[in-house]
Amino acid sequence: MNKPVFSSSVKSHFSANLANDGNLETDIIVGNIPKCFHSTGEENPWWAVDLSLPVKVYRVDFTSRGDCCAHWANNFIIGLTNANPSVSPPTLWDYDLCGQYLGNLSNGETIPVHCGPDVGNFTHRYVLVQLPSTGWLNICELQVFARDPGNRLDNFVVGLTNDSPVTTLPIFKSSYTVCAQYNASVAPLEEITVVCAPPSHKFRYVIVHSGRMIEQALCLAEVAVYIRSYNLVLNKRTSQISTDGDKVASQAADSKTDTESCTQDVDEYPWWAVDLSAAFDVGRVTVINSANANVASHLDNFVVGLLNKDPATIDLCFKCPFAVCAQYNGSVAAHHSVSVNCTPSSQKFRFVIVQGSHERAEAICLAEVAVFARNVQMSKDSMTVSPLKNLALNKRAFQLSTHIILSADLAVDSLVGSQSCTVNHRRGIHPWWAVDLGEAYDVGHVIVTVGRGMTVVDRFGSRLKAQVDAAEQLRWNSLLIVITVLSLCTGSLL
Repeated sequence: MNKPVFSSSVKSHFSANLANDGNLETDIIVGNIPKCFHSTGEENPWWAVDLSLPVKVYRVDFTSRGDCCAHWANNFIIGLTNANPSVSPPTLWDYDLCGQYLGNLSNGETIPVHCGPDVGNFTHRYVLVQLPSTGWLNICELQVFARDPGNRLDNFVVGLTNDSPVTTLPIFKSSYTVCAQYNASVAPLEEITVVCAPPSHKFRYVIVHSGRMIEQALCLAEVAVYIRSYNLVLNKRTSQISTDGDKVASQAADSKTDTESCTQDVDEYPWWAVDLSAAFDVGRVTVINSANANVASHLDNFVVGLLNKDPATIDLCFKCPFAVCAQYNGSVAAHHSVSVNCTPSSQKFRFVIVQGSHERAEAICLAEVAVFARNVQMSKDSMTVSPLKNLALNKRAFQLSTHIILSADLAVDSLVGSQSCTVNHRRGIHPWWAVDLGEAYDVGHVIVTVGRGMTVVDRFGSRLKAQVDAAEQLRWNSLLIVITVLSLCTGSLL
């Protein structure tokens, strides 16, 4: 916000700095005062911001014009570069691609574009928006989010054990059963879901263990633990728009991530679908991309759809004629998984579709797809309908150490605004956090929301200071009470 900005052109008084002034007003003029950036009509217009230093950008939020003409920014591109655009104006596609929004913008809409790990793990100083066509570029606000260097949760491990971490200190990936490891960088307030492999028995304690050994704190905004959900896709009837060789649709529903389904390179907006056999209130869909890096990008900005007609019997167009569960606006790296949450609906659906967003003919290949319904979980190898409950909520929690008053229990209080934090340990230590579920469960998946860390002063410093000041005042009040009691006991006041 309020960082130096540049643009290919400016129309009238709609200057470039109006796109990062923190004002989310979407009408281009309010009371005769310009509120949004507007370029002139030109080929591939662009706007850029200087972040002042190279950072790992992971998400960019684009807010369109609200009073009209949002469609002028359709198919906008988010680029990342270290070349000063005021010195070397950007050429279309001649920069690192964070992502492209392929679709029709609504007036006043905010679109989050997630940068893929292939660029998100590198640092960039400049973020730019560019149109791939001739026209006018309007931006009412652009917000840039970067990974926090003060939190070391990258490549974290979720562990399961029946030994209390208080009596048996966790040793990285050796003193417990590994539920799963998330092999990627994470960002402040990013929500990561890991799915545990079916265990041989149940566990009482869940551990979040940092995979990095550098001098930074481990901070968690929230951790939620759920009993094993039922993957509705397994061994169900599947279909796809076309099939490349022996890469049939069923290979994305066989629980094996070393096989994959593939469509052919002949279809626009290719799709894959599964018949759940009955209608469900679909809550979450997890997609694991192909391990083939040559086709992994074909899944960028994919759509998950829901319907009650067999997609093989009707003509499908992009995002129609079906209900859109969600669109993932970003890149998906090879063999990485992405989960999307469907908006709660009063209607239940039998068929789930994964659709590519590219108009050009490109195959989509899926290593695995998992579908989970709300209020459906496992019970003795069968489906049972009952509310899914966060097993960790308000349970007893522990961590390797505690930074001031940022205690372990703040990660299980259901408040993302609070966070637990360890202290900055010396190099060579894997900091950990753990929760006692009270009894042993068949843990199915764990949702970790990353904390903001200890270095994001502009977003967190004032809150931390208030918490520290309150704690300091409490200590002084306690000391005064003790002194007063001692004085009364001795018959004199100090």
